[in-house]
Amino acid sequence: MAYAGGGNNNYGGNQGGYGGNQGGQKQPEKVITHKWAYNLNYNTENQDNPFIQMSVFDDVTKENYRLQIFKNEYNNDPKFMGEQYTQLQKDLEACDMAINYVEHGPLEVTFKRKDG
Repeated sequence: MAYAGGGNNNYGGNQGGYGGNQGGQKQPEKVITHKWAYNLNYNTENQDNPFIQMSVFDDVTKENYRLQIFKNEYNNDPKFMGEQYTQLQKDLEACDMAINYVEHGPLEVTFKRKDG
């Protein structure tokens, strides 16, 4: 999951990370403003018009964004589309997701490989 405005790190707080709670200093409370996740599905309920759907959702605001790719974008070849879905799923699992969220604007979703 990608976090904006918060996250899990070991820098400060009572976690014993770098800095920690020294001299009784009170650490500022972290506020998580967004907690993003994604889901990828291959919908074949309608054999004449299957599609790949990616949903990106925010557990905090309950906002949900969807992108659908239909078979006509894969030369109307459902078999090729299924193969591409499988490859896309593998590729996304090897990535970290980053979100650029602008209130009342388009959502930018970026996937970057974890190994480079």
